[in-house]
Amino acid sequence: MSVLLKIFPNKIISLSILFLVAGFFMIGANIPDRFGAIFLLVGGLLYAYYIYKSDFNFRTILREFYPIWFWILSYLGVVFMALVSVHFAFDTQATLKAIGLFLILPLILSLFFYFVIKNLSQKALRFFLILLGGMIFFHPLATIYDYFINHSDRATGFGEALIIPYGMFLILSFALGMTMVVYLSGKWRFFSYVAFGISLLAIYANGTRALILSVATMIFVALFFLHIKYKKIIIPIVFVFLTGIGIGVIFLSSHFSDRFNFKKMLEHISVVWHYAPSEMGRFDKRCFINYLYKCSEYSGDKLDQRFSFESNALGRLSLWKSALLAIAENPFRPNGFYSRFFDKNILNVFKSSSNNHPYALNHSGKISFYDHIHNMPLSFIFELGIVGFLFIIINFCCMIRHFTSYLRQTNDFYETFFISFFIIFLSGFIISMFFDSMLSFFNFNSSFFILCGIFLGISCRKFKEKNVL
Repeated sequence: MSVLLKIFPNKIISLSILFLVAGFFMIGANIPDRFGAIFLLVGGLLYAYYIYKSDFNFRTILREFYPIWFWILSYLGVVFMALVSVHFAFDTQATLKAIGLFLILPLILSLFFYFVIKNLSQKALRFFLILLGGMIFFHPLATIYDYFINHSDRATGFGEALIIPYGMFLILSFALGMTMVVYLSGKWRFFSYVAFGISLLAIYANGTRALILSVATMIFVALFFLHIKYKKIIIPIVFVFLTGIGIGVIFLSSHFSDRFNFKKMLEHISVVWHYAPSEMGRFDKRCFINYLYKCSEYSGDKLDQRFSFESNALGRLSLWKSALLAIAENPFRPNGFYSRFFDKNILNVFKSSSNNHPYALNHSGKISFYDHIHNMPLSFIFELGIVGFLFIIINFCCMIRHFTSYLRQTNDFYETFFISFFIIFLSGFIISMFFDSMLSFFNFNSSFFILCGIFLGISCRKFKEKNVL
């Protein structure tokens, strides 16, 4: 610490950055929430003290947020639709609490980090980003450790129990490794390949199927940031190549276990989709053999003789069709914010005797084996209606526009590198959200919006002549 403070003489801002990055890391590292909150609070107070002692004009503080006024407005549109959904939700108090925890608090966090990053000097920003990148790579290392030491075939870092949502941090590290391969050269090229290899191994160790598509998407998107000749020719060739690999994997998967037998799933998905959601359990072995959970009476009393379908994928299909049928009832009705309330809010759309409910039930007959749709975009439409979902799309497009616009203007290597990294991450993260509801868990939701605030702050910066660090 003493060496660090000698290098960066402004102790307050240095400590503030350390606490803020450490707080971000703690939120995602399965450390009790109060510790991450304490570190963020201390970092925030240190930063507030710094700007109080500086010549910052607090009367102009609202002007700092003017560059992202449309992003904020679209976000508030989402909040408004969430508040409207309270009328249709199963429980007013629980829904309002979820709105505060998963919408209002993330907005506050993102705006705070936006303000901090926007007003750091170049030197301070580089220190922050390098520290952030280092923290991100703790996740794949911890995942690999879990895989080899604990012999876990669904490894996560830091004892995280949520295997699929944890993939968000592995997507983050893979995007960073991919960006290093794109931008670093010379003596750093070796380290970029090492980082890429570590992040790829961590994704393999996690064993989440959706990450395969995320990886392919990020590799393809990363090509757009390469500075090479004939890029317009190479990108379509790579797309065809990746598509060919995907088709080849599908055919080869017939020799894999049911979990990765994509060929079998594609062959039978049209048959499964023909049935009502509560009838799909007839293809699930667990309904009749393992008895891990109770299934709807509409699924029958024995396994369909034609084929069985991989249980997790079948459960998702049942949930997706149930949600789509509910949306079809009234696409504009927000059925109740927060994806993990799906099992309760769906009862306000269909009667308990309806066959439009998912087939997987607990032993008391309630929907609980999956308590959310496992598809974030579809869940948003169910929760907030078409209007709320449009606000989300506008919010996202506004953010991307800020990033691409700033990339065309800045010549700073660090800013170019990290904004490119975040765009690559977003491409993979969006794909993964079609297979799980990552943002329905506090630590992943908070981490995501902190990152949004950080990179919005970078994209709206005005270069400082004076270093504050």
